[in-house]
Amino acid sequence: MGERYARDLLAPAWFAGRLHPDADLERVRGVLGMDTPFGNGFRCVGAGHRLPPLARSDGNGDATLSVDLTYGAIALDAMPGTDLHFQFWYRDRNGGGAGFNLTDGITVRMQ
Repeated sequence: MGERYARDLLAPAWFAGRLHPDADLERVRGVLGMDTPFGNGFRCVGAGHRLPPLARSDGNGDATLSVDLTYGAIALDAMPGTDLHFQFWYRDRNGGGAGFNLTDGITVRMQ
């Protein structure tokens, strides 16, 4: 089998804003898209896995993070024609309810 196509791609990045300043974020990625109530928000990523490392929003509550498409299981899933789904999960103690929330999800179609 030849080289995986994912190695030829630039690392995609996504932005999350209006978070709490200095919030700890976990990146989640999966191969299934969904829209299920979860915590104080909606889970958009199914069959998901957490991605290291943890991230932190800046003093304005903004976070930008890139994804290495050659890292571990992502490299196996990042094949041409597949969709990968990404989302941030974060603690939201001031939001009440479950005490955690999720950003909007993003879907990246591999070419």
